[in-house]
Amino acid sequence: MAPSKTNGIALTKLIMMIFMLTLTITMLNIGIHGFSIKLTPITSLFQTNLSLEEKHYNLFEISRTRAELNTKQHSMILSNTIPAFRGSTNYFTSKPNAITLRPPVRRRAPSGYYMTQLSIGSKLFSPYLVMDTSTDLTWVQCEGCTNCFPVSGTGNFKYQESSSYHKLPCNHTLCVPKLCTSDKLYCRYHNRYRASTSTGLLSTETFTFATNTNETTAKYTSILFGCGLDNRNLPFSAPNNVIAGIFGLAPTARSLLIQLENKTKRRFSYCLTTSDWPTMLHFGDDATISHRGLQTTPLVGLPKYYVSMFGISIDKTRLNISASAFQLKSNLKGGFVFDSGSPYSFLVDNAYKILKTEMIKYIARRYPSLRPIPRGMGKFDLCYNLTTTPLPPGGYAFPPLTYHLKGADFFMTPDVVFEDFGAVRCLAMLIIDDDGPTILGAFQQTNYRFLFDASLSKQSLSFAPETCV
Repeated sequence: MAPSKTNGIALTKLIMMIFMLTLTITMLNIGIHGFSIKLTPITSLFQTNLSLEEKHYNLFEISRTRAELNTKQHSMILSNTIPAFRGSTNYFTSKPNAITLRPPVRRRAPSGYYMTQLSIGSKLFSPYLVMDTSTDLTWVQCEGCTNCFPVSGTGNFKYQESSSYHKLPCNHTLCVPKLCTSDKLYCRYHNRYRASTSTGLLSTETFTFATNTNETTAKYTSILFGCGLDNRNLPFSAPNNVIAGIFGLAPTARSLLIQLENKTKRRFSYCLTTSDWPTMLHFGDDATISHRGLQTTPLVGLPKYYVSMFGISIDKTRLNISASAFQLKSNLKGGFVFDSGSPYSFLVDNAYKILKTEMIKYIARRYPSLRPIPRGMGKFDLCYNLTTTPLPPGGYAFPPLTYHLKGADFFMTPDVVFEDFGAVRCLAMLIIDDDGPTILGAFQQTNYRFLFDASLSKQSLSFAPETCV
């Protein structure tokens, strides 16, 4: 018997319902499996009239501050402080006290801090926050702060106007350490490093992220964050500053990485560019990495991303540096960390002295008339003036470096081992005292894809070479 017209309509509706249900499930799975957000280099916000040398000087100061806070990691963990921008230096307007150079031959933009932008609250307050892999708590400066830094554009977060804002009760499990308001009702946070502090209310809000296509958004409710009401000596003091706080990615209970672990799966990836153009920060299943040239090393210390490092090679020659120089000690001193929050890399003093000595010997063997200049460029210690001797055919070929990690070798091409300042070429690494940690900064991380996996089954750091765009 032929189907009736009524049965045909019913069948069509059923097919459409199945299609819409399938589409809905697919869209939900996309939201569950991962998401991606844009990262903007902080150098894109430097004054447009700054020279390359001035940009580098600003990044020197950021790196120095970053290294100082890493040396205090043990005390910061015990006191639950926040590693972020510290000190009172104005990184946007500082002027270098360095030798005068002719215009740089290679105009590679220096890599530095990276910022992300998200929306907070029912009225979609959309600040820039600095991505920090060594900080757990995400916080923003709030309206009504007693001590504040200027925030251009968005201003401070008007939390009292957001219908989705809630203060965290003092008896909440995430109120650690248990700092309460005077009436004992709500939880406070107090993050301190030397003369810099950020104090405020631990709170929950709705966070909305733009996806990688910028056409859809991912919205998450009841996210724990800090509402900063007393922020002292934080170096967000430039007149055109747009930074409103910190975006923390350290794997602790207060981190967005853990709060959203159903979406992030406790993993994220990035690939830092050599320009001022934005890049992407991927979470969860969006955080993928090519198997071509892939290497993986285990994480050995949390809540920061420490790995085991055993030594350094110049070109193919292993240096006589003891692995103990990079060992993470029981008091959380020393160690080796991949830190995108530090523009430049740091080597502990003992290892740096050996590297410098052997690098001078290596270059002298290839170019006998080339000698280090008595005064370095800015904060860089080992520099060469390439115009003091006749230019060899094909130019000067300086060596690569390799960091030997547990189960992996991180290879750095000469263009990230050294930086050119016109006629002057410098070893782009800075010195830190032997308490460490040794830091691989953003400049040396460019054109690699990194995958940080803090899941209980993995706890690893993977990397592979990639042309980052």
